[in-house]
Amino acid sequence: MTADLSALADRVEREEPSSKLWCDALYATMPLDLTEAIAKLNDGRETRFFALVKMGAYLDAAAMLMPEGWSIDITGGSEGFEVELWKPDANGELVAAEAEGPHAEARARLAAALRAHAVSN
Repeated sequence: MTADLSALADRVEREEPSSKLWCDALYATMPLDLTEAIAKLNDGRETRFFALVKMGAYLDAAAMLMPEGWSIDITGGSEGFEVELWKPDANGELVAAEAEGPHAEARARLAAALRAHAVSN
């Protein structure tokens, strides 16, 4: 799973947002335990995520996949964004992502969140 999350994060950094790519990210971060997955689906998380992506609210959708317990630092501007996530209680474990172009901040946030999920698993 870790390799899949890393490869998906690489794609998110490079490619324009699309419903398929971002929904792949949602499903990649869902728990493997079926009971927990069903509970998350029933709480409307999936529906809300799909609606945000369809509306082009990529920052809000990316924020939904931010793993618990991680801190975030965002730098950048019109030239591109760099997002760093770290887990304060895990020996300073750090993951980073960078993106340029349209929706750069949202893409960098989502890629960093995917990498954090990979490290957490």
